[in-house]
Amino acid sequence: MELAVTESDLESSEFWVAERDALCGFVCLRLIEGSAAGEVASFFIDPDHQQQGIGSLLWQALLQRARQLELTNLQLASDPAATGFYENLGFRVSGQVPSGSIAGRTLPQMTLDLSQ
Repeated sequence: MELAVTESDLESSEFWVAERDALCGFVCLRLIEGSAAGEVASFFIDPDHQQQGIGSLLWQALLQRARQLELTNLQLASDPAATGFYENLGFRVSGQVPSGSIAGRTLPQMTLDLSQ
């Protein structure tokens, strides 16, 4: 399921969570088996907590971990409306992938080169 966090995700991925009185946001790093790449499997900031630096803090934690793991790149499938956000983080559109939740829709596949 594209827009859900499953028990399997919690067991096989690393999560960073931001909370105050309630959950503000989270980001998830999943290693891509058989490669030196990782997937940003989830990245969500509650709309009431956007533009407060929470996403930046979560991103820095994930990026630091990716570098500790010596990953060469990060990949993600972006909501089309979030493409600019990810481009600001250094990602570039590298293709299109089918949406897992809306039949006939495609999502930008994005890649961030960490080898530089």
